[in-house]
Amino acid sequence: MSVVSNFDFLSVDLDTAELYATINMAEENYAQRDYEGTLTKVRKVAENTAKLFADRAYIELGERDNFNEILRKIKYSINDKHVVDYFYEIKGKGNNSAHVLNPSDATQENALRALEHMFYILVWFVINYIDDEIQANLFDEFLEPKAQALYKTAERKFIYVQTVDNASGQFPAFDGTYKVGEGTVPEDEVEGDWSPNSSFLRKLAPKRIKQYMKTSGLPFMLGWVELAYRKSDKTWFHDYDVHNVLRRSGIKHAELLEGNEWFDTDLETAKSAIQAVKDGREYINESVEEKTAVVLRPEQEEAVAKTRQAFKTKNTMLWNAKMRFGKT
Repeated sequence: MSVVSNFDFLSVDLDTAELYATINMAEENYAQRDYEGTLTKVRKVAENTAKLFADRAYIELGERDNFNEILRKIKYSINDKHVVDYFYEIKGKGNNSAHVLNPSDATQENALRALEHMFYILVWFVINYIDDEIQANLFDEFLEPKAQALYKTAERKFIYVQTVDNASGQFPAFDGTYKVGEGTVPEDEVEGDWSPNSSFLRKLAPKRIKQYMKTSGLPFMLGWVELAYRKSDKTWFHDYDVHNVLRRSGIKHAELLEGNEWFDTDLETAKSAIQAVKDGREYINESVEEKTAVVLRPEQEEAVAKTRQAFKTKNTMLWNAKMRFGKT
């Protein structure tokens, strides 16, 4: 069993990426009707998100602050009342599920509500504190988690790059933009040329693209299509994997277009992002930089030595030091 996650956008940042595994398991719990597990995991993600917010908003927390104390300290700094209300609701339902046998709150309705509210909180947090290129219409894209059948051997998935033909001048918003999307090939299509951008794929893909395009009816142009398959680990990848590579590489979303699939880019850059995913790279261009050895000055070595010694018996060490040890 697998579940298509609502929370793939969390991979845009290392801090939020740590939340993904737990919230994805919460979705899987929901699909398996383990609503108690869903509520407990969502509460855990909510508490850690609150801590992340406090860090980004420069709000000091105590080492032993519990979730309630954290919310008390941060709630007046949150500019969206829905976020505050959702934090408290998730905390209440999650506490009940974590500490009570056969909790009455562990219902399908409450579990789905908790996931949807956590989705809202995380989209709000990512847009405001991580990556403002994530478009606000993501708020409306939450879907109820459902178990998905694993891809069958005969079923193939493709990734495509398209744009809109603006030769008529009627669609200027699409100039200089490309969409990276995905589709699946019908199981009965087992014979054909599956090589990248083959005439077989270029003939097959438009039939499927029209079913996925929200902009159906526009004169689209297919720039590239290939199987979304990674030979190194024999897995199929998704269009959002390519989107994440583009964002990490500094490629911006198309400001005038709705949806997270459209980017201000060119065809070759989009193709390079696909290749990066196939190669297992996080960025389009990854260069190995030589690491420069850090040589500490005597006063720095002394501070480090004293800190190491202090940590053998306690957990804190106060340094009375200027920024960068006096360097400006």
